[in-house]
Amino acid sequence: MSPEEPVRRLARVVLATLAPACALGTFASELTVGLATLVAVGLWLGGARLRPVGGAATWAYAAVWIVLVPLSGNLHEGLGHVWPIAPLLVIPMLVAVAGRPLLEPGLIFAAGLGLWGALEGLFHEAHGPFSHHLTLAYALLPPLGVALQRRSPASIPILLGVLGSRSAGAIPAVAATLVLGLLAGFDSARGRPARPHRAALLAGVGMAVTVLALPLADRVELGERAVLWTGGLLTGFGAPAGPGGYAAASAPLYDRLQPGFWFPNHAHDSATQLLAVLGPAGWLCGLLWIAALFEGFGAGAAAGLAGVCIGSLTQDTFGDLEVLRSVVVWGCLG
Repeated sequence: MSPEEPVRRLARVVLATLAPACALGTFASELTVGLATLVAVGLWLGGARLRPVGGAATWAYAAVWIVLVPLSGNLHEGLGHVWPIAPLLVIPMLVAVAGRPLLEPGLIFAAGLGLWGALEGLFHEAHGPFSHHLTLAYALLPPLGVALQRRSPASIPILLGVLGSRSAGAIPAVAATLVLGLLAGFDSARGRPARPHRAALLAGVGMAVTVLALPLADRVELGERAVLWTGGLLTGFGAPAGPGGYAAASAPLYDRLQPGFWFPNHAHDSATQLLAVLGPAGWLCGLLWIAALFEGFGAGAAAGLAGVCIGSLTQDTFGDLEVLRSVVVWGCLG
């Protein structure tokens, strides 16, 4: 046995756990990514090169969270927004050593989560092992896109799980993922190359449809979102709040817009949240990073990313660890 063989086996094992863990909740995902990161650090110390998916845009997006920590003094929050995208750096190193793992186990686990969500959804808003039904809906979109591209029967229970969340906001998102996933499967069956620009374009169309459909939303929820978005934009047009500084910066503005207003301290819109926390430069880094992910992902994972982008208009999907973890893990592997 060569000296490299134990390292290759270890890398193969940790790679195999990443996609299934995305369906098992936060603890499992944190544990497997942590183990994968430790192995990748060992490889890096041994001379392996860091070549993240997304390239320079991924480095810039991670760096801006750290650079702006002095604005709020919250290093924990800054690192907390870099950690979810660690798979973009870690997985390519492991794949270079061990090769790509089989995706079927990850799709089976995602299908199991989908069945859980579908059954739970018969009685109330399903959330599975996650804390919120929207997290379940959006975390299932990347494996749904990959399953559709591979024309896997796992796509059916995964789709049912999204529907079991009973999330109206996820309807345009899952529709876009379905269309893109089916097109990706059609292209794959005929040996055609992936078309990342198609996914990015349909994401834009889905966002426009979501905006046009807002008047049909529940009036109470829409009113709350209007205050959240307005306060978030007003915060963003001022000085950046910095990582972890959004609550303190936005609370006076929310109270001015609607006295006594309180809601979980984020803008319920990823772009607005990013603008408020990181300022225009950070917002631009985020936009370029998303564009780089569309270029770097396979067509199925890009279909899921498009759905998550659409959902980001009414929910901070890119601020949700479980959703972002699902996006980047399936993006690197699928």
